[in-house]
Amino acid sequence: GKGEPSAMLFAADPAAMDGFSPIVGSDGTELSLADIPSGEAYLNVDAADELGARPGDTVIAYPAGKPAYLKVRDVVRFNGAATADAALLLPLHEVQVYYGRFHDVLGVMISNRGTGAGAVALSDEVAQTLGPTLEDHALEVKTIKQDAIEAADEAGSAFMAFFTTFGSFS
Repeated sequence: GKGEPSAMLFAADPAAMDGFSPIVGSDGTELSLADIPSGEAYLNVDAADELGARPGDTVIAYPAGKPAYLKVRDVVRFNGAATADAALLLPLHEVQVYYGRFHDVLGVMISNRGTGAGAVALSDEVAQTLGPTLEDHALEVKTIKQDAIEAADEAGSAFMAFFTTFGSFS
């Protein structure tokens, strides 16, 4: 009876996941999108918490506006669904069936070399290098992780300024 209107539907080719964070199952083992049979999905921890869902439960997703009844195969930890919030993870071929689109590319996610801040620091260089090629295919570069970090830094600075100002009055 619960809903999550802003969950990310993450669909990727299981063979193209090298370089991304591992998908870690509820028992701590590393999983793959290739392990998901048709009619099942992984939920990340945030989605499972929002929905009150556990492995074996059925959730309803609405890809392409049509209901898809999916059994929760596992609740996973995954830092790579292009969101820090609720996400549903499926293999790309399964989502292509829902949308009836088998050759369209809506996005390409790139994992920079390294980890943490070192990897994020490469974002502008990678975006500049890839820009012309992606533009030739009507795609654009978005530095999602870098933009999210910059937004968080700005929000943190605003709160710090507010509390510093407020504290100076007391």
